[in-house]
This record gives sequence, C-alpha cells and structure tokens, in this order.
Amino acid sequence: MTNSEETETKNPILVISRFNSILPILFVSIVTGLGVGTIDLFAQSSDQAPVGKREVVSRIVDRNGAEIERSLTGRFGYIYEQVRREATEIIGIEEFDSGGFLIETTIDSDLQTVATDAMLDQVAAVEKHPAFTGQTLVEYQEIKEKHRGSSSIARLPAPKYLQTAMILIDNETGAVLAKVGGRDFQDTMFDRSEMGRFTEGTIFTPFVYAAAFENGFFPGTILSDTPMSGKKVMLGSLSGNLGEWGAEDVNHRYEKTVTAREALAKGKNAATIRIGEKAGLQNIVALAETAGLTFFGDLKKFNATMLGRNSSSLSEIAKAYSIFPRQGATLKSTPIISRIRDAKGNTVYKNPAVESAEKAVDQYTAFQINSLLVDSFKTGTAKKAREIYGLGDYPVAGKTGTTSGFTDNWFAGYTSRVTCVAWIGFDQQREIYSNALSSETVLPAWVKIMNAAAKITNPQPFQPPSDAVKVEICTDSGELACEKCQETSVEFLRPGSSLKACHIHDPGL
Repeated sequence: MTNSEETETKNPILVISRFNSILPILFVSIVTGLGVGTIDLFAQSSDQAPVGKREVVSRIVDRNGAEIERSLTGRFGYIYEQVRREATEIIGIEEFDSGGFLIETTIDSDLQTVATDAMLDQVAAVEKHPAFTGQTLVEYQEIKEKHRGSSSIARLPAPKYLQTAMILIDNETGAVLAKVGGRDFQDTMFDRSEMGRFTEGTIFTPFVYAAAFENGFFPGTILSDTPMSGKKVMLGSLSGNLGEWGAEDVNHRYEKTVTAREALAKGKNAATIRIGEKAGLQNIVALAETAGLTFFGDLKKFNATMLGRNSSSLSEIAKAYSIFPRQGATLKSTPIISRIRDAKGNTVYKNPAVESAEKAVDQYTAFQINSLLVDSFKTGTAKKAREIYGLGDYPVAGKTGTTSGFTDNWFAGYTSRVTCVAWIGFDQQREIYSNALSSETVLPAWVKIMNAAAKITNPQPFQPPSDAVKVEICTDSGELACEKCQETSVEFLRPGSSLKACHIHDPGL
C-alpha cells in the first residue's frame, strides 16, 4: 500500500475538507434542526429564544440527570453532534424536530471535563516539543484571524494542526462515559473518536499474544529476542533489521531470549512476530475480528498486521480491548443514548440491555493478557505512568501504541470497570516528530483520565479463573521451576495443561 492509499484508508483528507467546506451549512442545520437560533442546542424558555425562532424545550442530560453544557464550542460539541445524529435515526427527523424530548445520555459530565482538558492540554504540550515541525493550533488561529479580516472570497483552508481523540467506555455495558472527537469542533466537525481510522501500531500486539495463548502457548513461553530482517515484516526499514519502536525506548537492547510475558510488556517487536508466526496470522486476524476490529484489503495476509499495519477507530479499539476485563466476552456496541422521553414523560426509546455476546477468547487467555498488561506498568513500556505521571495505586492494565514512522501515538488500557483509548496524530498522516513515543505523548493524559474514573468506579483486582492451575515457571527455560532456578514467575494455566520440569537447572529430573 502506498502512502497516499494509507492516508485515504485511515482518514480521507477529502472527507476532512468536505466537513470544513460545508461547516457553516451543517452548523445551521444542526441548530435549526433542533428549532433554536443560537449555539445553545436546547433552549429552556421562550425568553431565551430569539424573536421569530421556534421554541424548543428538548433537553440533553448526563447519566446523573444533570443538564450538560449547552454549547457547540465547549467540551460537548462532538457529543451533541453524535447525540443529534443518533436521536434522529432512532425517532425520525420530523418527530425529533418537533421538540419536547428529554434525551438521557451515558455521559459523565465530570469525566468529560477531565478528559477534554487532559487531552487538549497534552496535545498542546506535544506541539511545544523542540522536534515538532507541524502546524500548531495557534498558527491556524492566526490564519483564521487574517481570513476574517480579508476581503478575499477564497475559502478558509482546512486545519492541518496536530489532532487528538479519546473514548472512555463502561466495561459492563459499553456505554460511552466520555469522549473527545478533536481539538476544536468549530474548525472541523469530523469526530475522530468514531469516524476516524488511524494506523494501530503496537497497540494491536495484545491480540497476537491472545491468539498464541488460545493455541497452545502461555505467558512463560520462551521467545528469541534477537534482530530480525525488516524484509520479513515489510514495515519500517526494509534494508536492515526490523526496528524496535514498540519498546518505547530509543536505546533498546536485545536480551537473547525473553518470555512471552516480558515480550508483550516490554513491547518487543521481533519477539512478537516470532510468536505470531507460531500462532498463525489467520488465527490472529480471526480473533481480532471477533473482538471488534475490521481489516481492509489484503492487510490480513501479511506479517505487518501483527505490528498494527491496519487502521481502526478508537471505538473499535475500545470494544476490542474490553474483551480482556470482560473475561473474553465481546461488546456489540458503545451506546451514548440510554433513553429518550417525549414531552409527556413517556419512554419512546430505551437502549436495550447488553445481550450475552460471543467470546473472542476464553477466560484463561483473558486473565493471562490482563496479567501481562498489568506488568507493562511495572517493568514495561508504561512504567512512566507511576514513576512520573502519577498513576494511582489501583489495578490497571494497558498498552502503548506507536507506529513505525511515529505518525500515530496511542494508549489503550482498562480497569475492571472501564476501558479508555487515547490517540494523538495528524488527519493527513505525517510524523509527529522524530522518535515520538506514546509513553511520552499520550500516556500522561490517559493517566489523568483513568485516575478520575477510578475515583468513582472502584476498580477491582483482575482475578484468575477459579479452576486455573497456579504454577511457578523458570524464566530461562519456560518450564516448571525447581529449587535451583533463580528467575521465576507465577503463571495461571488452563486445567489439563502439561509442563516439564526445568531442563536447564535440574537436568536430572
């Protein structure tokens, strides 16, 4: 796939340009479609409505019943647009336009405030990095000011500044608790959390290990951690060795051998490809598709898929990651509207209860991935979360996501209660800056959001299945540890799993 094809697949600039060119029209249609003449979507009384405009008393409230900020320019612009779009699909445009509805959403206003501020502050900080050379938000604001003061009839150019998006969902229901669709709704209404598709990078790798664990391997499996030819993966440099950008460390060192646990937590690219080849690319893709990801074209046929060559939306990634805290069960949707009532208080729509969905992995694999991604905060790519960024003392699992060209930075993670996915990048794919690592660009904001969520959701430890077999593994051999084994790890296996005693430290057994 060429660079131009990749850009078109992940987030077509034609779409972005289209959204900007018809922004005034769409803005008016959204507002007048709700029967109001100002940027307040839900007028409360005739005193607030301008002369000649139709009064509408529809209201939008958060999950606690509090009316949320009524502005397209504040923290809820992207939420309002999604609610409007989905509400009209549910009850019809004419019916919805008549007004008088109470729309109950799943949004938590407090979390929305924290999430928006965290992401916008963080992306602004990234723009100040010495190596950043892209357009900044401030520079685009200056372009807008000059355009307003000009007599030229030329159309305002589309923004090219660094963008961001995030989504926070409830693991039990999939309900959206908070979301950020971009930096400024007035500049572009394109909702990157739902409609944008961005190159996954190493945020995809947990699904490689999950497929391996479903097919005979386990966290103690020994993998070669040595250089691999870039031609084997066809990603990054093809003339030398495969890069190790997934390690989130420009001074990465190979360790000769590592366990699968260490390989995922530390973001080892070559080791990931090796276990992925053993698990089978077809099995990896099938698992990821069941979890909620979509693959395009021939990408599912190539090893580059294992390191996230595919593109996905944030809502898809959130659904897919949620299979791990949900003991392998998938989510069918991520709703934002919970109920709609008419002017008489009658329920005209109620989001259906979550049905028992199919399993993407079994409960043993789900727990194993949980335990590996918990390690990423202790010894792996996310260790800065507690060392530097102030992550609270509660059970949490997660994975950094960096692309080979440092064009898209992600962080996806979860507690037992919620899953949060955050992203930073450009609409037109380009390098954020040289060696831009997600552990530095995205993780700080993700930590703030999860700390706020933890205060109101009371996350619980990830528990192994009751019938899982607890064993101690030698990390040199990947076999059952003996008294002479010095480096060991505790693992939980499926019932009936069979392992030999360590042949390195007690070959006489």
